[in-house]
Amino acid sequence: MKKRVIFTAMAVLFTTGFAAFAQKITFDYRFNVLNDDGMHYFTWTQDGKTVKDSYDAVTGASREKSTSMFKWRDENRKKMIPTGLRGLMLYAVSSRERAGYEAFTLNADGKMLTINFIHNANAYKITTDAKGNLSTESSFQIAPACDNIGGKYMLKPEYVKAGGDRADMNNVDWSKIPFAKDVAESEEIVYTGTLKTSYKNGILTAKGTLQPKK
Repeated sequence: MKKRVIFTAMAVLFTTGFAAFAQKITFDYRFNVLNDDGMHYFTWTQDGKTVKDSYDAVTGASREKSTSMFKWRDENRKKMIPTGLRGLMLYAVSSRERAGYEAFTLNADGKMLTINFIHNANAYKITTDAKGNLSTESSFQIAPACDNIGGKYMLKPEYVKAGGDRADMNNVDWSKIPFAKDVAESEEIVYTGTLKTSYKNGILTAKGTLQPKK
C-alpha cells in the first residue's frame, strides 16, 4: 500500500513539476525609442537567477542570450506570458535598427502608452492603463499581418497604406488591423501581474514582477 502511494505521488510530481517549481519573474527594462544611446538593457530574474543583458554590437546578438534563455514557453511550447511582452523586452537587447524596420512606434497620452510593432508575421499592440500599468491579462493584442513570400515577410495587401511598399513595415495602416487578445495559453503555468512603465524624453522603462497563477 505504501509503495502504491509513493508511486502515485511521484507520478503527480512529474506531471505537475513544471508548475510546482515555478517562481516569480522580475523585469527591469530600458529602451531609448528615439536614439541609440548605448544604455539599453533588459534585466530579468527567473528561477532564482538574475540576468543583466544588453546588445552586443560585435556579435549582433544579446550578450547574455536573453533571446533563447528567457523562458516564456512551457515544456509543450505553450506561451506562459503574452508574446508581445517578450517581443517588447527584446528590443533592449537587439540592434537599434530593428525597431526601425519593424515599425516600432510609441504614442503617449499622459501616462497611458500605446506601443505598436511588427515582428515576423505578426503585428502587436500594447496599451497601458491611464497610470502606465502594463497588465499581462489586458494590455496585449496580436494579429497576423504578414505573408511569407519566398522566405521574406510582406505586409498583407489589405493592411498597407495606399501606394505603400508591402516590404516596408512602416507602410502599415494600423487602423486596418483586426487585433485580438494576446495572452498566455499554457495549461501548466501562467504568469500574471503588472509592470510599471514610464516614458520621458524618449526613454521607455518598465519594471515589475509577475507571479505564477495559483
